[in-house]
Amino acid sequence: MGIDNIQYYDLDLEYEESIFGSIFECDAIHLSGGNTFYFLSLFQKRNVLDLLRSYVKSGGILIGVSAGSILTTPTIDIAGYGEDADENNVDLKDMKALGLVDLEFAPHWDGSEDTLNSLREYTRVNRTAVYACQDGGGVVIDGESVELYGNVRLIDYRESGSVS
Repeated sequence: MGIDNIQYYDLDLEYEESIFGSIFECDAIHLSGGNTFYFLSLFQKRNVLDLLRSYVKSGGILIGVSAGSILTTPTIDIAGYGEDADENNVDLKDMKALGLVDLEFAPHWDGSEDTLNSLREYTRVNRTAVYACQDGGGVVIDGESVELYGNVRLIDYRESGSVS
């Protein structure tokens, strides 16, 4: 892919504000997994939400895995939903995420119809669309282009609870 500038930055205990800005000179930024509430609280604490939005709007590549993928969406509400929900043990109040895409993402989908039915209810109540993705799969969004890899299902409340 031509990516050759790889660096690691910790937003938590090893955070160093003086060198953090160089992350935006990288070819891509990878947002890892973990507790989504805690991750977003670090983004808020370090004031990086707008910086990441600007990076992407300027052509930067943002790669999200698990919690990192949820952070690219408008809200992290889905992280606290369902059987395997993350715990909001940081008492996060503002669930607004990066909003780089106009859908939500449910990583680690177990492939079951029961989970799809639960997500159908979530989309209906929240009037949103959700991509449910099994491990090993993914969604690549480039502008208006959406490519699905592996076992990924789109659940959209506008389609009367149908799954594509």
